[in-house]
Amino acid sequence: MKTSLLLFTTLVLAGPLFAESIEIPPSADTTIDQAEPVGNFGRETALRVRNAPGSETRALLRFNIGTSVPPGSTITGVSLNLAPADGASSSGPARLALYRVARVWNEGRGSVAAGIASEAHEASWSRRLHPVAIWIRPGGARGIDFVSGASGSVDLGTGVPVVFPSTKRLVSDVQDWLDRPFSNEGWIVVAGPNSDPAGLVFGSREDPARAPKLTIEFTPPSADAATASVEYEVVFRATWNPASHPREFPLSAHWSGLVGGLHNESVSFWRRGAPATEGIRRMAERGSQGILSDEVTAAITAGTANRVLLGTGISRGAGRSSIRFTIDRSHPLVTLTSMVAPSPDWFVGVRNLPLVERGRWVARKIVPLFPYDAGTDSGTTFSSPDQVTDPFGVISRIATAPLAGRRGNVIPMGYMDFRRITPPRGN
Repeated sequence: MKTSLLLFTTLVLAGPLFAESIEIPPSADTTIDQAEPVGNFGRETALRVRNAPGSETRALLRFNIGTSVPPGSTITGVSLNLAPADGASSSGPARLALYRVARVWNEGRGSVAAGIASEAHEASWSRRLHPVAIWIRPGGARGIDFVSGASGSVDLGTGVPVVFPSTKRLVSDVQDWLDRPFSNEGWIVVAGPNSDPAGLVFGSREDPARAPKLTIEFTPPSADAATASVEYEVVFRATWNPASHPREFPLSAHWSGLVGGLHNESVSFWRRGAPATEGIRRMAERGSQGILSDEVTAAITAGTANRVLLGTGISRGAGRSSIRFTIDRSHPLVTLTSMVAPSPDWFVGVRNLPLVERGRWVARKIVPLFPYDAGTDSGTTFSSPDQVTDPFGVISRIATAPLAGRRGNVIPMGYMDFRRITPPRGN
């Protein structure tokens, strides 16, 4: 469901810059319910949080930060408002805590009230991506599925709305999601053990009038820096060889042509734990650049990307390929991929990689490349015949032979080395 962005700006003079404040709704939210362990509530207009024996519920929330806050901004304050759903109230005290989620989940389109159980890759109490990926413990395990320490908490009397006030951890979470959008899996809302058994019911993003609201206070980059564009070179240095991967090394080892694009946080072309797009499938299975290039071109038309990146392949397991490109702050993220060839559907790459950190263009960034499985072909060796995975799985990191090292560990198959070529104006 598309929701309109709620935006307000407060300008406060702060030296040469202005502090700003923005209010945004979630990009995804859902309830997970112990009483409906495989049910998905992604389409519901309400979020439910309670801690009752045998019927605990928790709420998942994710916000796209970079679509609303200029890249390179400094986050100074964060608060979260949860409004009561239509006609909802609480009959007793409650304590709610907000924890940063560490593992991939998807909202989904289900409504258990309408008799709809989880479909592929939807979140439920037992699975974060139905049916292929579980929570370590149903409902999420503290310290694994979500971090041990709360980012925020609130003690309530009767009634709602609920406001989580700004804390250092909330500010740190949002700053990290702005600087490293690929790390953003949002928060989970958990009720304390002495909470009202009836629970609390809040509006979800499917109810725009009562949707959760994240208020972010920030200092944007300077005017010169905000408009700067710079040139980078990325060098793909492949290091795949019989010594690095001795269990099995194909005689015809090589890499497909590089393909990807420059974009902002409004679009993502692949994501660990999510199903592959057709472009990623074709790249990972056949080394094709065309369909993924078309997906980036469609994002350019939508205004969420501004350039397709194409580069040559590498004819051996070890070698190099490079691309030069100009990047600006409106589209500061890089996605770039290459097929491990030959293989069933294995690839390496970077996704949503920011070249702006804390307001400055990075001088150099070297990213190790570990192999991924696209989840579309079930072959297990380099020479496996086509074995279409039905239904398709999700993209996952490979941690088994034949891409494991001598001691069974998985080592990088190469690196992507991003180096700034021209000095940026205003940086």
